[in-house]
Amino acid sequence: MRIFLLLTTLVLLTTPSATAGSFGPEVSVTAKSSEGVALRVNVEAVNADIQTVLRTLADVGRFNVVFADGATGRVTVSLRDVRIDEAAVVIAQSVGLALVDLGSVKMVGPPSPR
Repeated sequence: MRIFLLLTTLVLLTTPSATAGSFGPEVSVTAKSSEGVALRVNVEAVNADIQTVLRTLADVGRFNVVFADGATGRVTVSLRDVRIDEAAVVIAQSVGLALVDLGSVKMVGPPSPR
């Protein structure tokens, strides 16, 4: 059985903030996978836009993400060795959003009223 390890680091920097005079929040995602094992990630973000964080996860995990109106917020997160699908759900929930998994597409938005 051939096992491989994939390490990917993706860092996104937002444009400099006009009011703060410094660079905006940084999002860092490191991923590793072995054949037949779910992709696991490390995620670091400080006061980052939720859509930026989830789009970064989508790029690394190679899934599609759609944001509904109202899918906004800022998040500070530090996750280590977490399955990518769990990371996406927890990060969305941390700002009061729901993530619905539709296979290769994940929809993010305010939770539906019950």
